[in-house]
Amino acid sequence: MTTETTWGVNYDGDDWHHTETFTRDVTWQRPQLFGGLELKGFLGAGISFKLYDVVGPYAKVEVFEKLEAKTTDDPWWTLKAGLDAEIGVKVEALDITLAEVGYTLHLFEYVIDQAGSATGGGTGNTTRPVCAARSSTRGTRRR
Repeated sequence: MTTETTWGVNYDGDDWHHTETFTRDVTWQRPQLFGGLELKGFLGAGISFKLYDVVGPYAKVEVFEKLEAKTTDDPWWTLKAGLDAEIGVKVEALDITLAEVGYTLHLFEYVIDQAGSATGGGTGNTTRPVCAARSSTRGTRRR
């Protein structure tokens, strides 16, 4: 398909004549579907201690199940289960978080099923533990 656009200025009383023409070839492409989604449900337990109700460590453990879907990936969906942990230290005064340092540990992740698998059960793929640090915050009001 070819498109053509013409524009210009014309004054033939004594001068001015300028006209431009642009031609462009356009190729049709099929519409493409793309997008992504991640759903994560978890169950966890935690514990924390505070010294003088101001500063103290905390820890929690979460068991999760996660469904990841992305139309551009292969396999386009994956169902996983795993175990995460979080440890850190928090400083609070008058219900305001003054500082917090925390680390999230991705301890274990297991692929239960994915698109294109011939089995109804898990594939047995696991991931290695990963540690992610969370930066400290200042002046956050606790709800």
